[in-house]
This record gives sequence, C-alpha cells and structure tokens, in this order.
Amino acid sequence: MLKGTPCLDLDSLSEPRYALEIFVIVRKINRTEEISLKRYATIDIGSNTILLLIGRVTAQGVFEVVFDGGETTRLGRELQNKKKLDPVSVQKSIEVLKKFVSLCQREGVVETACVGTNALRLAADTDQFIQQVQKECGVTPRVIDEKEEALFSYLSVQHDP
Repeated sequence: MLKGTPCLDLDSLSEPRYALEIFVIVRKINRTEEISLKRYATIDIGSNTILLLIGRVTAQGVFEVVFDGGETTRLGRELQNKKKLDPVSVQKSIEVLKKFVSLCQREGVVETACVGTNALRLAADTDQFIQQVQKECGVTPRVIDEKEEALFSYLSVQHDP
C-alpha cells in the first residue's frame, strides 16, 4: 500500500482534520524525531470486507507495510431492507476483528486506528455494534463520514506503488 513511500506531510492537506489516525501518528513521530521501528495498525470495517494494515516507520521516515490483508464479512448485507446489521454478519465481523486484534498483539502493534464506513453510517444499530466490538475485541471503531472515506481512498491510490 504505502511501502517505500515517504511519510505524508499532512500540513499540506486542505482539510487536515480528515487525516486518518495512522497518518497522524506518523506525523507525531516525525515532529518529535523519535522515529523507531514501532508498529502501527489500521482496521477498516467496510460494508463487505474488514481490512487490516500493519506498518512501521523506518529510521528514514518511510512507511513499510508489515501486513496487508482482509476478510469478507458482508456486514452491510440486508441493510437496505432491514436498516439494521445482519446478526450473522455481525458475529462473523466480531470473529474477524478478534483475529485481527490478536495478530496486532502478536506483531507488537503499539497503536491501532479502527474506522467504520458506509454500513456503520447507515445502520440503526451501529451503537450496539460498536459497544459489542469494544467489549469483545478491545478496540473502538470510529465511524467516518463520506469526506474522510473519500480522502483516505484518494491517499491510498496516490501512495500505492
């Protein structure tokens, strides 16, 4: 994804409040010049797939991907008809999130940013899902708006080698 790419300069973005937490973490590291090989992760809970990206910032200020993967959970299935998350998909999502959190722990991740997109924006039971994820997985998803999601997609495409 961002392998071999210098860290982003978020000060140059027109709307820096839309910056994904992982990039904010990288910027903090760059500002304090305490660059190390600590690992950071993002978890993207989408309507169909949950994605996990684990990376580290090298001494040269380059973001290197350690792990980049995902699993299909179909969290948004039946959302148009029922306006609620499908219970089977919720359980599958919880299991995938547990697995991803466990992988982050094994990989020595020091900070994780977890975001939810369209399915969690639309579902009437998003708060219950977030509470369940907090309780069972130990991470707190933050639902991002359409602007943030679009910005992250753009940044991903711009920095994908």
